[in-house]
Amino acid sequence: MRTEVLWWLEQAKRDLRMAEELLKLGFFEGAAYHSHQAGEKALKALVIKKGGYHLTHSCKFLLDQLKVQKMDVDEVYSDAKELSII
Repeated sequence: MRTEVLWWLEQAKRDLRMAEELLKLGFFEGAAYHSHQAGEKALKALVIKKGGYHLTHSCKFLLDQLKVQKMDVDEVYSDAKELSII
């Protein structure tokens, strides 16, 4: 696996751990932020692995890239679209 893919996955894991800890402490805004970051970074890793364009902060755009690669992303697409509006 490419080094860049592994780097993004590690960053996603770190953000997820931060979100979990912040949630335990009751810091919900921080937990929400790091949860979004974790999802975005995990999507970037997958897009890079599939050879797509990843220089964005839009989860919807990243999922669009995966749809082009014939990946089934319908289950999470509407949620990502909602996040991209905020």
